[in-house]
Amino acid sequence: MSIDVQQALSHKFTPLTTTLTEKDVILYALSIGEGYSPTSSENLKFTYEHHPEFSTIPSLGVIFCLPTLSQLSSVPGLSFDPMMLLHGEHYLEILSPLPTAGTFITHAKIANIYDKGKGALVVVETITQDKSGM
Repeated sequence: MSIDVQQALSHKFTPLTTTLTEKDVILYALSIGEGYSPTSSENLKFTYEHHPEFSTIPSLGVIFCLPTLSQLSSVPGLSFDPMMLLHGEHYLEILSPLPTAGTFITHAKIANIYDKGKGALVVVETITQDKSGM
């Protein structure tokens, strides 16, 4: 593994656009087990688009940054074996409720790099906003 810290830190990732539909919101909710009680009003607000309180489960926000990881192997100054990549953790901060549909743009940057001896810890920061910048 070879790292040019300054070159990697100055890299600009390509912004990624994601379009989210009500169907995507429902499928995400079902995929994490939200439909276990299909007649529960608490479940239906995440799995039925005509529910008066239809909304997005906040943890859906973690999916926006995942495509950024595919760009890591092309970061100048960052050379590593992708088979040795370990995703260590995720932190999600939600500043406003996620809409149930829309187009979103994710901007990413390498926020920090820590030398771990035989490896390195690379912190990637992503910020996702709807297309209007909110």
